[in-house]
Amino acid sequence: MLYLFFAIFGSVSVGLLLKFGEQRGNDKLVMVAANYPIAVLTGSLVLLAQGGWHQPSLFTLALGMGGGLIWPATLFLMTHSYQTNGVAITSAFVRLSLVVPLTFALVFLQESIRLTLIGGLALAVVAVALLFPRNKPAATTDSRSVWVLPILILMLGFVDVWSNLFHTFGNAPEKGVFLILIFAMAAIVSWAVVLLQGRPIQRQAVLIGMVAGAPNYLITFCLLQALNQPLFAQRSAIVYSTFSVSTLVALVLAGVIIWRESVTKLQWAGAVCAVCAILLLNG
Repeated sequence: MLYLFFAIFGSVSVGLLLKFGEQRGNDKLVMVAANYPIAVLTGSLVLLAQGGWHQPSLFTLALGMGGGLIWPATLFLMTHSYQTNGVAITSAFVRLSLVVPLTFALVFLQESIRLTLIGGLALAVVAVALLFPRNKPAATTDSRSVWVLPILILMLGFVDVWSNLFHTFGNAPEKGVFLILIFAMAAIVSWAVVLLQGRPIQRQAVLIGMVAGAPNYLITFCLLQALNQPLFAQRSAIVYSTFSVSTLVALVLAGVIIWRESVTKLQWAGAVCAVCAILLLNG
């Protein structure tokens, strides 16, 4: 459970840092691009402490570089959807991405299904739906960009599945190399897009992104470590659903405490559902 806790802590930290930066007018894409080199540096230090570089197999190389393409591409697609479909519609569809790692775990990995697991997963999906902030619909929506939404759901889901793919099919000693490949490729792609689009590179955005780099690495590293624990053997659906709902609850509470945000009755209901889901999933 300790690794899962640190993964949640890392996710909440990154979320709060990006929100802090956006509220001060910083470009989210620049902040995200700036985090990846620090994540690579953090991963290199961890790898060095664990014994150094392992020559990656073709599978690890392909999966690591593929992840490095999918992660920033998902962010760019989400940004595009915000602009064309509106924040409200995009946020509504984003909630459905949790279904992808759950389907992968239960259908493709054929993890055991218990009554408490079914109840916990159902409550987790409900909690995610209720906890997301309600935004006012955009004044206009480009109907030609509706195709973005199902692709966005799949890509967000694959971001969550990626660690599980390596955990299931990869070579464990190559884990550190796998993580470095993801963040290195993501850094190259992100900075290429930032520079090609001519986005202004604000000093504060870069600094916030750099601070987010280490906790961002912590998320994937600790999720992989959690999946390797005997407690979660053949229970990755529990890991990802607990991770998702716990992160959302923590971000909502942080918004209330730090930014004095109002919480709707539906979000309080979502928090209750999240707690019940975690209890059922880990019961």
